[in-house]
Amino acid sequence: MQKELTTAQLKLLQSLYGDSFYLFDRHVLKQNLDSFKSAFEQYYNNVNLAYSVKTNYIPAVCKLARRQGLLAEVVSGLEYELVKKIGYKGSEIIFNGPVKEEGELVRAFDDGALVQFDSGEEIEVLKQYLHRNPGKKIRCAVRCNFDIGEAERSRFGFDAKSGEVKSVCDELFSIDGCIPIGLHCHFSTRHRSLDSFKIRAKKLIDLARNIFSGHHLEYLNVGGGFFGPLPKSLSHQYSFETPSFVEYGRVIAGLMSHEFPGQKPQLILEPGISVLADTMKFVCRVASIKTIGSKPVITVTGSLHNIRPTNSHVEMPFRVVKMLPHKNSLKGGVIGGYTCMKADIICSSFSGEIRQGDFLVFDHVGAYNIVMKPPFIRGAPPVLMTDGQNPEKEVEVIKEKETVDMMFASYKF
Repeated sequence: MQKELTTAQLKLLQSLYGDSFYLFDRHVLKQNLDSFKSAFEQYYNNVNLAYSVKTNYIPAVCKLARRQGLLAEVVSGLEYELVKKIGYKGSEIIFNGPVKEEGELVRAFDDGALVQFDSGEEIEVLKQYLHRNPGKKIRCAVRCNFDIGEAERSRFGFDAKSGEVKSVCDELFSIDGCIPIGLHCHFSTRHRSLDSFKIRAKKLIDLARNIFSGHHLEYLNVGGGFFGPLPKSLSHQYSFETPSFVEYGRVIAGLMSHEFPGQKPQLILEPGISVLADTMKFVCRVASIKTIGSKPVITVTGSLHNIRPTNSHVEMPFRVVKMLPHKNSLKGGVIGGYTCMKADIICSSFSGEIRQGDFLVFDHVGAYNIVMKPPFIRGAPPVLMTDGQNPEKEVEVIKEKETVDMMFASYKF
């Protein structure tokens, strides 16, 4: 996790970059990636990671993931174009997502990217492509959908229980030039439990033994959705113990080791929030304090859009850093964002010392906060990159503050 910022540091950054900004610590991401992979390699040494681009697609962050040896996992043509610009080769890209347009699929096939099919319509594009390109070899996989004990089934992938996964794979095996090499699944659950991941891995393995009998199975991909390192202020908001990287590794990679003692096929994982969340902080300032009725109302230069854009029930931890020494204590105050929306409440009950001009520093905002922030009321704040291991290094701007010209560049005046 990132180190705490001092008042002097925040004053300097505020004077250079304005009243709100993100701080990304590249050293934390490196540590998380190393810890995540080693946790699985303790139990199964044939492990590969694919960076979840949708979780944080800042180019500098994606470049860092590539330097760490990760594949790129993309879910759209936009993300595909991005990682190609960064330097990823087609063979280093996994193409997921429920909507892959024909042109996007054709480019992926041309590049040799690994497409994990999500619908029959995508397979029809493959057939047409191979008809136009005889002799071309396309390596691919299928996303599987099965019951993992949730109240509501996922809407993605092919249904395993009905036999659709097997029939789709059999069809792919029969297509000249098509080489299915693996199976994939990804499920989003609030609890992200060990039991849930054990079910996923076990069902993928069972499917693979049935479907790939007589065929070469190169990998199984259990997707992402893991818990990462959590401070106590976050972990206590869950009614259960959140698993560690090592516990996930023991369950998933341990099962792979038991089922495949030769350490083949490869185990692919697609970490996103688990390795990104604690790499970033968001800093904003108190713009005003007033009293309505008997309740203090604190308005800041940030918004829920900056801090919790996914509408998660979890409140992000934050601390107040005083601009100047004071003892202005408030009780039961409401902290609201800069937008004109009543629901933009960052904290519904704040008690402590705070006054106009103080900083609020929010932790754990490295996942989805950048990519889901809408162009509403204010442009996006700048993103600055630091290195916690080498604090003497200068801060680097990796995303400029969004200006009016940037926001309206695609509009016609």
